[in-house]
Amino acid sequence: MKHWYAYSFCRLAGFLLLALIVMSCNPCYLEKTPTKTTLHCGDESLVVKPVPPGPAGEKGEPGKAGDSCSVKTTSTEPSGVRKLVIQCGAKEHTITIPKGEKGEPGEKGTQGEKGAPGQNGNSCFIFKIEKTQFNDQKVVLQCGDKKVEFLIPGTKYNRQFTEFSGIASSPKGGGIVRHMSFTKLNLRSKLRALYFDQFHARLLPNKQGTCACSWSIFFDGRPCIGLLDLEANSQTGTKVTTAFMGYCARTSVRAYTSYRGVVEVGVVMIPGKNCECITGKVAFNPFLEVEEVEQ
Repeated sequence: MKHWYAYSFCRLAGFLLLALIVMSCNPCYLEKTPTKTTLHCGDESLVVKPVPPGPAGEKGEPGKAGDSCSVKTTSTEPSGVRKLVIQCGAKEHTITIPKGEKGEPGEKGTQGEKGAPGQNGNSCFIFKIEKTQFNDQKVVLQCGDKKVEFLIPGTKYNRQFTEFSGIASSPKGGGIVRHMSFTKLNLRSKLRALYFDQFHARLLPNKQGTCACSWSIFFDGRPCIGLLDLEANSQTGTKVTTAFMGYCARTSVRAYTSYRGVVEVGVVMIPGKNCECITGKVAFNPFLEVEEVEQ
């Protein structure tokens, strides 16, 4: 193969030398086709065939990875200086961006439109406090342009004391000899009554034998159920000065543990046959006391 290359080269060089010698008399030109190239010089022609390509070279080594970069971290110092950490392959680069200069103030904005008037708030305050007949308190709150009322039930227990004088009138056939009106303020309470007086029983004129009188506390015209200690008794010819006390939660017509309002309290005298019953005495001050207590 090497000898063929050398022979072709020598032949081409000789032909070119010959072409230079005769160039002055016989001009030359090239004729190219896809398969060959022909040099014509006068009557001479030289055909040059394409040289076949040489063998392929060996595969080169792989290239190294490029240094692609990315922003790893950013931070801003109090002074306004910003720092960026750039990661390029295995290396880090820090870039400092100085704080920019303060810009000129912007133009003043236009005046906004006037807002709509606000509504009244719902803040409240105590307008007044009134006491009612049952020791309750009515509270009136002023909330904006409205008033709100609510009731606070009374919590104090009521106590009433009535003092009498002298001898009470004794109705024929018995009846009320002492009386008071008591106002009960709380629903869940019972009544306690304390009564002090002098009690005297004696036979009517021209009557013989013995007799007896009794006195009992009634509530709204009824005796208290289940309590016998709200009574006093006197036998013929005796004068008894004493006090008795008892509690009442209900009568046959009313439960006082679920009631509040006026209670009529009376001492009822019940005479025996042929007996005169005397309540009190001259220059004497008996009393009746009623109080509501926890049930």
